[in-house]
Amino acid sequence: MTSSVGYKRKIGLVIGINQYPRDSLQYCINDATDLTNTLQSIGFQITLGKDCDLIKFRNIIDTFIKTIERDDLVLFYYAGHGKQNEDENYLLPSDYNYDYSGHERDYIVNNGVNVKYIMNKIEDKICRITIYLFDCCRSKIRTRDPDGKQGLSSINAPAQTLIVFACAPGKAVLDETKNNKNGSFIENLLKHISTPDKDIDEVMKIVAGDVNRQTFGFQLPYRTSSLIDLVYLVTNNNQDQSNTQLQSSAIFSPSIIDKQDNHKQTSGSQSVTQESSENSSKIRSSSEFSHSDNDSMASSTDIKRQLSSFSESTQLDNANEAFKTQEISNMNTPHCSTTPFKDDDTSISSNSTQSPDKTSQGKSSTFV
Repeated sequence: MTSSVGYKRKIGLVIGINQYPRDSLQYCINDATDLTNTLQSIGFQITLGKDCDLIKFRNIIDTFIKTIERDDLVLFYYAGHGKQNEDENYLLPSDYNYDYSGHERDYIVNNGVNVKYIMNKIEDKICRITIYLFDCCRSKIRTRDPDGKQGLSSINAPAQTLIVFACAPGKAVLDETKNNKNGSFIENLLKHISTPDKDIDEVMKIVAGDVNRQTFGFQLPYRTSSLIDLVYLVTNNNQDQSNTQLQSSAIFSPSIIDKQDNHKQTSGSQSVTQESSENSSKIRSSSEFSHSDNDSMASSTDIKRQLSSFSESTQLDNANEAFKTQEISNMNTPHCSTTPFKDDDTSISSNSTQSPDKTSQGKSSTFV
């Protein structure tokens, strides 16, 4: 049976860029913002960057990578323009402005952000799971030119890594919307990414099908994975654990312990120490015998006799209690305590704890 991967934190870097000197986009920041909100709602700590120029882009990457710990699940999302150059992929910052005066392959090396740089830096942190979502290479023109290399080239996934492209390698993503807010990839991803106990690869498979149908076959998300275990971004384990803790606290709750202690105190107050007189024991035994005898004589056909026996028993109990009070007041040495469990009661009460409150994972976001 396939096991699932455990991790300590879920952290993410989300970047959306609309503004470019040429070919500005419309929905990338919406996509980045809405994905940030959704990821936060399922426990992610997110750093969000909007319209980052080259310096800001590199700084936000380096700052984020420094926060990665060994047991983290890390997610990186980028929405904006992207290009491939000599089989390497580049994400374009908001100030990318190639003016065609020389070879773009030279310009992009110095003015774009190499995807390999990001992946190598994250891989060096040896985190538990890494997920890359490249929602880029956006185009405003529909084309099915088989020779046109508009999008990113395919990328081999490092160990325990899932790489998802919003479209197939070498293809473009349409900068269009069906809901007047988001691109097709994010619109459909937001519908499924919060599903509990759903493997992330299964989620992406569903999203790919939805996007392909929504765009009438023009756009088909593509993914490559080296994951060997199931990865759940959301589980019901926390809720189940909370229910178990509530049940446990109900069994061992202070109120129940107090009831048991009160019973012990009552029993203790009705008992007499060995230094009490033998007459007290006799009266107590007589009372118990009377209760037992009356119970055995009671029947459904003789209600009056049962009530009479109860009255007699009550009188014996009252006499017994009065005798005990008199005997205890006459004692010179305080060997008898009417609350023998006081110290134990205090210990039990102080060690009893209420059911722990369910700890909710706080949302945190850094806007850059």
